Amino acid sequence: PKLFYEIASRLKPSDLENLSRNTNIVLTLEIKDFLKSIQITNTSGYSYLIDSIKMLQTTLVEWIEGRETIIVPIISQSVHKHDSGRIDLYISHDLAKQILQVKETENFSFFKKNVFALQTTRSIKLFPFFSSWKNYGRPIDVDLKSFKEKLGFNKAVYSRFSSLKKHVIDPAIHEINEKTDLFVKYELLGNNLESKKPRVTGIRFWVWEKKNVKALEEKKAKQGRGEA
Repeated sequence: PKLFYEIASRLKPSDLENLSRNTNIVLTLEIKDFLKSIQITNTSGYSYLIDSIKMLQTTLVEWIEGRETIIVPIISQSVHKHDSGRIDLYISHDLAKQILQVKETENFSFFKKNVFALQTTRSIKLFPFFSSWKNYGRPIDVDLKSFKEKLGFNKAVYSRFSSLKKHVIDPAIHEINEKTDLFVKYELLGNNLESKKPRVTGIRFWVWEKKNVKALEEKKAKQGRGEA
């Protein structure tokens, strides 16, 4: 995900100017700078990056445009000139165009800044989910089964909610609250929630940007002091 957000945040409308459909946009990745930006300084960083590039070269994106179904890999090609410290990433014209259309409504720079601060897979996976609700203005009720299926937590190890809570939800929210611009809290929905064997059927999330939380706290403090 971090590599994808790096690619998406760097694409510009001018990249498509005078570019035919069958050509690629080339983005040059400075290896040391990228690894530093995602806080990887150990010797395994290079292998991590190469594995990520290979994964995105085999990850297909599919969408319908008019009467066409378009299927492309996220990275069409990569070229690493050894000892250069750089890797060229080739992004197809059609995919770049699609990402730029999304960028009109989604702030990829916001995603990049916050996702790069996270270090665990569970937090990186949950951050975009929470971010999509940050301006919703009210609590979000999520069906537990749908939540697990959508985010890939529908595995036997998480069949008990207590395991999902302990190993995914609580540590992910803790890291997101500590390291990003979002603040998240939640409560459980279901039956017999106060018993030893609760039946959890859903989760109610509250998601705020921290700047809005701060503004709300300041407003409440002023009201408490009787200020206008």
